[in-house]
Amino acid sequence: MGESLLFDETVYEKLSEVKKPIFLFDWLRGLYKSLPKEDKKNVRDVQEDLVQQLLSQLSRSTSPPVHRLVGRCLGKLFIVGDTLLLYTAVNTCNSLLKSRDDGASTTAGRLAAMTCLGTIYRCLGRMIGRSFDDSVTLMVKLIKQVRLFRGCIKECFLL
Repeated sequence: MGESLLFDETVYEKLSEVKKPIFLFDWLRGLYKSLPKEDKKNVRDVQEDLVQQLLSQLSRSTSPPVHRLVGRCLGKLFIVGDTLLLYTAVNTCNSLLKSRDDGASTTAGRLAAMTCLGTIYRCLGRMIGRSFDDSVTLMVKLIKQVRLFRGCIKECFLL
């Protein structure tokens, strides 16, 4: 039964571009609902693959509701399964935030990581510990960079 929790890449690749976001959203929603009902052993058996699949969704250009669902699924996964990969997931999101590239896909990945981290922290709270401080520091730096960038653009267009 645990295998049914995993994202089916072969089906996803065969879908048209219009149907891919719907398929992804439906999988995430189904995963979120089914995780609490699953046997813990089944969840632990596929947990590593599931964490990788969920984190890989952050680098795809997806919508904010998908980002929140990824965070909720990760939070639920660490509640139902082991917390062993929790810090790996948080560090992966932090790595996306640290990226120096300013391309559109990187910006989308940063927003996805911020949304996902916020949702994970909301779900797991104190279970996360000190990594919360690191994530908040990275987010504050990013927000300051965006404000500085917006200020430069305003000055350029006002001249």
